[in-house]
Amino acid sequence: MDNVLTAREGYVYTNGETFSSVIRLGKNDSVNNWYEITEEEAERLQNIDTPTETEATEADYISALEDLGVQFNG
Repeated sequence: MDNVLTAREGYVYTNGETFSSVIRLGKNDSVNNWYEITEEEAERLQNIDTPTETEATEADYISALEDLGVQFNG
């Protein structure tokens, strides 16, 4: 199994917290933890204020990803 994910041009990978065009999977990481989204979608997600500023929660990030069409298993 390849341990590097490389996004297509104009896209990045995210897990809802980290955004990058190249992801090196760690020992306990899985490709299922990462979603390929457009750079524009990533910019929108990154502009959500941090929890210390607005009390944004993980649910806010998940909701934003779902608004962008990301489907979660389970």
